[in-house]
Amino acid sequence: MSSAAFAGRSPVPVRLDVLRQLRSRRSAILPLLVVTTACGSLRQAQVADSESANNVASIGQSERHWDKRPSLVVTERIGDPVSALAFAAKTNVSPVAIVTFANILNRRLAEPTGRFEIYPNSFGLTLVGQITSPEEAVIATQSVENALSSPVDAKLLDENTIAQVRKTLSASLSPNAGELALARCSGELLVDSKQLNILNNKMELYANVEQARIEMHSRNSARFAFVGTRDTALAVEHTLSKFRPWPFTPPARQAAVDSPHNTEEISVSRGNQRGLSIAWRVGSIDTASRAAQALRKRGSPLLAQVAALDTEWKVDSVSAIARNVGACLRIDFSTGSDITAISLANLESTVRMATSESQGTLRSSTGAVREVLVNPGDNDPRSAARRAAWNSLSSSVRSIGQALQIHLRTSPIDGPLGPLESALRDSLAARPASPLEAVHRVERGQGEQWALLASPCGTLAESADDAGSTAAWVRAVTRRYSGHLGVQVEPWLTVDGIGFIAHCPTQSQAESPSALATRLGNALGSIIATGSVNGAELAAIREDGLLRVGPAPRRAWWQLVDLLSPDHPSSIEPLGSFDSIRKLDLANIRASRLKWLHGPLRLSTLLNQSEIQLEKLTVPLHRWLDPHRTEAKQCVPREQGVGQSSDIQYNTRSLDARDSNVYVAIQLTPDRESGLRALVIVAVDSAFRVD
Repeated sequence: MSSAAFAGRSPVPVRLDVLRQLRSRRSAILPLLVVTTACGSLRQAQVADSESANNVASIGQSERHWDKRPSLVVTERIGDPVSALAFAAKTNVSPVAIVTFANILNRRLAEPTGRFEIYPNSFGLTLVGQITSPEEAVIATQSVENALSSPVDAKLLDENTIAQVRKTLSASLSPNAGELALARCSGELLVDSKQLNILNNKMELYANVEQARIEMHSRNSARFAFVGTRDTALAVEHTLSKFRPWPFTPPARQAAVDSPHNTEEISVSRGNQRGLSIAWRVGSIDTASRAAQALRKRGSPLLAQVAALDTEWKVDSVSAIARNVGACLRIDFSTGSDITAISLANLESTVRMATSESQGTLRSSTGAVREVLVNPGDNDPRSAARRAAWNSLSSSVRSIGQALQIHLRTSPIDGPLGPLESALRDSLAARPASPLEAVHRVERGQGEQWALLASPCGTLAESADDAGSTAAWVRAVTRRYSGHLGVQVEPWLTVDGIGFIAHCPTQSQAESPSALATRLGNALGSIIATGSVNGAELAAIREDGLLRVGPAPRRAWWQLVDLLSPDHPSSIEPLGSFDSIRKLDLANIRASRLKWLHGPLRLSTLLNQSEIQLEKLTVPLHRWLDPHRTEAKQCVPREQGVGQSSDIQYNTRSLDARDSNVYVAIQLTPDRESGLRALVIVAVDSAFRVD
């Protein structure tokens, strides 16, 4: 919501026009909800994450309590041109009654002040207005009291009011069970046709609307919040302290059963625009907020993994929404286009990774106490006040349960819904960790811990056209990301083993050996899983590769390579040949990366303290690599290019300075298990090498 929407003091209609405008776009449901509820928009929260500097200084936050009166959350700030007063209330009535009462409340507040905007949600509502002086604060605070204390006049439930409510909610008359489950989690104003039938019975509607007013006018179901200067805050406090006693309404009966339990709901629906939503019901807004901040932070494992999966799904929004009881963490995905049908494999891998990452983040975000109710990045005092009022009103529950809801909205070109739902269920099925052979050795007292993660397939999958592509990927990634998290990463390049060798010392005396191993695993895993290569890096790697296999032609050596393995030069030179290096492109490198990830991997590590470090190292490796290794395969032997003759001789002239006088290649008996053949190449008057 732009700040212009709050400007002026003329009567402002309830912000249901925004609902009507966006209802037609089903993919915009969540951004709308976060605006229309009291949780603040994700866009504002992202700005707060990325911009640490602002011109507003917060000097304190506190809560004020009075006997038999609603509480007040005060955030004193210097530098705001205006202050803001917000009110939040929750109720147990239906969304239809809430929206109806919001219309009535808007009429009542427009007459004395005209400065409030009202934001209904399925749990209750919030209202907020800007304040420019202590005198205005007194009038605004008292007007809320007056608007809520008087019973609803049945005459206000006229045809005009009912028509406005019907128009607001009619666009959602055919939601399926999955959409309704998402609405229950995140507070979206979503109803079916049966719920809307109450508009045809004025007596029943009046009873529900009056019940909403009664519950919102109870001291245990309402909160005020103020953001601004101290003198105006004192005026609000003084006015609240003089309120007539507010009644106490017993907690809603459903609150006891509203706690999240370990359940899973999966649904698929057909619509006009494709979308994927993953929502977690959790016990408190504090847990959800910390998790949302961690998940949407630039470079977070979630965002990095989604980008690395390279599917059509992209993260649209990550939001934490305070509910009347507990909170909702919601992640929404979208696709760039609906030209092709949804890939079942891509859908399954995306959901599996996102649910795993979000669940782990929620687990690590649980348990801390509430510190602040206002995000310091909320530069707009109205947004800050509205957030503080609603978040302080949300009740926390002591529950370790986390209810999961997943809903997929498909486009007309997507196939039958059954296979898509099966893919979603498969993504939640327990799956063993991907194979990872590990050998270790403990060398106590070493200053660093070392780890080598490599594929025993080496260059086996490469041909003459893409020879050296795997080595190019490894070299480019290590060149770009070495030093990440304080870990040095280097390429490990041989014809029968290509991978990464990483090592690091402790960053400080406070870092334990287990923390060191975890950091090493996170660095190595994240570099491998998310490391990408761009065009400029490819050009640099090609140039460097040509210099490494040259710079002189070395005619004798390359004639030997061509003679021994014409279709597989990287079986002798892992960097590839002159021709293959020149032909390398990003498609070759991406394909080789996927082959490396899908093949067998072996880990060799030197631990500097104890064997406990091995588990601390492998857990983050599995976290980062397993989403990309759903199809782990064994090495597939290639036919070697060596002829059947037992004695091959070849002569050449014009030897280069780097060439040897004589190369002798001896083929050994193939390995019985792998079928691989080995060559011993002896370079006379040069180095001795074994490939």
